[in-house]
Amino acid sequence: MKDIPEVVSAYFDADQAHDIEALNQIFSDVATVEDENIQHNGIVEIRTWWFAVKEKYQHFLKPLEVSNTDHISTVLTQVSGNFPNSPVTLKFQFTLENGKVVKLRIY
Repeated sequence: MKDIPEVVSAYFDADQAHDIEALNQIFSDVATVEDENIQHNGIVEIRTWWFAVKEKYQHFLKPLEVSNTDHISTVLTQVSGNFPNSPVTLKFQFTLENGKVVKLRIY
């Protein structure tokens, strides 16, 4: 996808490959993830969240379009999986700092 930052692309690649170890390269140690109105703080909580979500929903992410403003990259994403009303379109908003994700908000 054109204009998608490398670290954001790496997130979607890791998700597709079920590569939880790649999260260490993508997120900063003090990163936060906000998903389903719950905040997960730090890489340990993020890894726990990511693994639980993958297991629960067995989802697949398909980035549709990206917009970048300063250090924020927002990716409109089709999410399909084991949940009601699948597929849905959600925004994945990545805040980037020093080549890492410091915040991911999914809404």
